[in-house]
Amino acid sequence: MRKALYFLIAVFLFSSISLMAKDADAAFKKANQLYQKEDYLAAVELYESIAKKGNCSYEVYYNLGNAYFRTEEFARAILNYERAAKLSPEDSEIKFNLSIARTKIVDKIEPIERFFLVQAWNDLLNSFSSGSWGIFVVIAVWLGFAALSVFFFTYRNSLKKLNFIFALVFFSITAIAIFFASQKYEIESKRNSAIIMIPSAYVKSSPDAGASDLFILHDGTKVELLDELGNWKKIRIEDGNIGWISDQAIEII
Repeated sequence: MRKALYFLIAVFLFSSISLMAKDADAAFKKANQLYQKEDYLAAVELYESIAKKGNCSYEVYYNLGNAYFRTEEFARAILNYERAAKLSPEDSEIKFNLSIARTKIVDKIEPIERFFLVQAWNDLLNSFSSGSWGIFVVIAVWLGFAALSVFFFTYRNSLKKLNFIFALVFFSITAIAIFFASQKYEIESKRNSAIIMIPSAYVKSSPDAGASDLFILHDGTKVELLDELGNWKKIRIEDGNIGWISDQAIEII
């Protein structure tokens, strides 16, 4: 009896998930059609409804960013391009559209120059998503075991040595890819960056409305979140400047 009940529950859950997936897919196709018809406001509304349900693909955020760009809401376009890039950092179209959207905002902040090895490390880490690094892990493991199999089952010394070297190389790549996958997953899991969403926001010296103004930021600017206190967030911008801002001025990526 219990097994039958569990089976019915499983069938019900599977059916519900399948229906939700079909509904989301239908809504996404409808939103794309609205976008193609240049009904950008209606497309935005439908894309947003999909995004609010959570666990959506980078395509939803990317298309939502495009729709906001068409309505000249550049801060929201940047916000959604950033969300898409977080899920698919290797996508060149997202990077390109994000760079175009950034030309439309007021603040032009020059990032701090980093030591070239640190910059190269970060560029490599951020070149792929954690999922893509995971694929590299699987491929490298299989190639490593394949080379190891040849090493054990061949009798030619030259071939044994060559495949032993290959095995060491592939397992070394596996270890590196696992490290990058874990680091990238940690970055993707953290919500430690945000976009300024109001026309202008004063950054304060302390988490207090009466504190002195340090500098001003405008909508569309990306900030790194360092700390929080009440409804205030401690932020850092790309040039290294740090201050406090009201959480009502930002939206987390």
